[in-house]
Amino acid sequence: MKGIWTLERVGDATVLDMELDKLSREEERRFNAEFSNLLKEGNRHIVIDLSRTSYLASLGIGFLIFMLKNTKKEDCYLAICRADDKVMEVLKTAGVDELFDIVPTREEAISRVLHSG
Repeated sequence: MKGIWTLERVGDATVLDMELDKLSREEERRFNAEFSNLLKEGNRHIVIDLSRTSYLASLGIGFLIFMLKNTKKEDCYLAICRADDKVMEVLKTAGVDELFDIVPTREEAISRVLHSG
C-alpha cells in the first residue's frame, strides 16, 4: 500500500514501516487482508516501525491490535519500534501499551522478534 506502509526484509524479520495517521477505513480493510497474507506466506517475525506515524487515532490502534491478535494466532512474533512520544501517549491513554513489545530502535525490535519463542 503506497503511502501507508513499506515492507523490508531484514534476515528472517519482516519490517513494516507504517504511516498509520493516514489510515482510512478502506485502507484498513485492504491492509488487513494483505497482513493476513504475509502471515500465511510464512512471515513469522514482524516488526512495526512507527517512525512515520505522528498521530494515532482509534482506527490505527484497532489495526495494531488486529495485527497483534493475528500474529499470536499464527504463532508469530511482533514488536513495535520508534514510536514517538505522542504516539506512546495515545497507546498509554488507550491502555494498550502493555499489550505490545515496544522498543526504541529498529535493531532492538528485530532482535526481539528473532529471539522470541
